[in-house]
Amino acid sequence: GAGPSTPVARWILSSRPFVWIGLISYPLYLWHWPLLTLARNAYGDLSTLDRAGLLLASVVLAWLTWRLVERPLRSSRRGGLKVAALLVGMAIIGVLGYKTWKNAGYPSRYPEIIQRATEYDLEAYRAGLRNHICFMEMGENADKYAPECVDQGTQPLWVLWGDSSAASLYTGIRGLQQRSGKMRLAQFTSSACPPMAGFAGPNPACTYNNDWALASIARLKPDTVLMAAMWHEYDKANLPATLARLKALGVRRVVMLGPPPSWKDTPSRIVFNLWRDDPLHATPPPRLDYTKYGMGQDAAAGGADYRTATAEVLLRDLAKQTGVEYISLTEVLCNEDGCLTRSDSKSGETFYLDIVHLTPAGSRFTADLIAKQLLQDSP
Repeated sequence: GAGPSTPVARWILSSRPFVWIGLISYPLYLWHWPLLTLARNAYGDLSTLDRAGLLLASVVLAWLTWRLVERPLRSSRRGGLKVAALLVGMAIIGVLGYKTWKNAGYPSRYPEIIQRATEYDLEAYRAGLRNHICFMEMGENADKYAPECVDQGTQPLWVLWGDSSAASLYTGIRGLQQRSGKMRLAQFTSSACPPMAGFAGPNPACTYNNDWALASIARLKPDTVLMAAMWHEYDKANLPATLARLKALGVRRVVMLGPPPSWKDTPSRIVFNLWRDDPLHATPPPRLDYTKYGMGQDAAAGGADYRTATAEVLLRDLAKQTGVEYISLTEVLCNEDGCLTRSDSKSGETFYLDIVHLTPAGSRFTADLIAKQLLQDSP
């Protein structure tokens, strides 16, 4: 028979190698996971040789832990003193852990520009969208738009209509409105919901929310409608009919805003990795190579073409055919050296929350770049 009580099993389990592995098993468990996890976070996918080396290091560290920590603590001498020392040590670790959590780590280890370039301020981003107020999350109905989503007054009304990419532009457009004093603003934006009538995507509220926006446009009679979206992510079959409908509703000026540059990884992470991997730790330039780091520049995949450049051509042609305006965000943020992710080499304030959504800083900067185009035809 087989089992732990058989002579062979007892002989194997009582052998010196197995007994030794049993002695270090708990510290081995404690050491191997952080070593593998930290290495994976720092260097990405690990080779079999890398993993084997880390496991070997875990065994060495486990033995040292057992020999220098566990064995002395298990001895009966000065038991009370050891317990007190352990309690003090636990308290110190707890305080340090709390301080690390409160400070979001220890960013002072890095230069100020790198600290700023790697910030992730989700709350400021959501506030910039007017989340749950004038930006509806997945499944949220347009009836929840607050009254403040439409400015009061007598000046010409501009409506910002689109998905989360459009909502991320609100901060910058609002800044132009406040400085120029030429118009009022309305914001009707919904997650994963491009400004196209009849569009049915992953957001179950999208069709209703777009119908609601068009009904509101018919009622409010705005001077200008700004349409923005991550256009390259969506089927644009319904866009021509939507543009025609806006014209039929009497909207004087329809402006399509192109998608901002999108990235294979969050620009802040790209900047940090470039800084970390540079032997001299030089601060990366504000422009990143879009051909190398940009998303959607490769060949079409799965029969669909999601390239930013393809969307740009389609939108420009459609604008000419329908008599609406097109303003390219990629054109103003990019040149032959790459696309901006910060304003200049001395600034660390990142323009991106993730691979595509602009932070409030990115929104303000981008709106300033297109301000002349946006305001030149204002009444």
